[in-house]
Amino acid sequence: MSIFYLAAQLSNGVSWQTWIPIGISAISLLLSIATGIFTFVTFRRSQPNIRVFQSRKNQTAVVIEPEWNDDIEFSPDRYVDRRYRILLEITITNRSSNPISISSFVLNDEFDFGAYSNPGSRYTIKQESSESVVNGITYLGREKIAGFSIEDQWIKPVVEIKPFGILKGYLFWPIYEDDLPKIKIGGLNRLTMETTFKRIETEVYIDELIKRDPSLKRRPAWTNKSTI
Repeated sequence: MSIFYLAAQLSNGVSWQTWIPIGISAISLLLSIATGIFTFVTFRRSQPNIRVFQSRKNQTAVVIEPEWNDDIEFSPDRYVDRRYRILLEITITNRSSNPISISSFVLNDEFDFGAYSNPGSRYTIKQESSESVVNGITYLGREKIAGFSIEDQWIKPVVEIKPFGILKGYLFWPIYEDDLPKIKIGGLNRLTMETTFKRIETEVYIDELIKRDPSLKRRPAWTNKSTI
């Protein structure tokens, strides 16, 4: 309603007392609309909203076949019966105005990284041995070793991400020999996060499988899940 219309009505003898309630009602309506918009925006910002990113740098999303030390009982970690480890670096952003706690990370609905998981601090893979035997003769060459020093970079559940906060680190899953076909190497894998509010699913890419030199001995403790 324009001011010109209001002036015309007043010139026709319509009193201010008639328009005051209408004006108050209009202002109340505008305030209600503004309050509704603010409430909706606040509600949306408070809802669980997690985003997962991968740097996709070299060897930050891999399946490895690590070395071990026979003189140490739990080497390279406590999962001595499992042949492979999945190491995955991710960044998690909390786009909500509420803190969010994550109690576990489940890969492909099968492998769980939770509060009771115990990854090691360093993993090495001897991709090429310095020794090779040809016709009974041992030759010495150059070793090729890949190393992963994770130390304190694990995202260890249970973790809490502050409102609009960022968390970066590594996830870990030890897997048996016959579990390997369940991992899509060179493809997307489902990652499920159990959070304070709900279960959140996303997809992560696993780049490669890094194996030991096939001429090296197998670990006697390795088993298959199917035999347990």
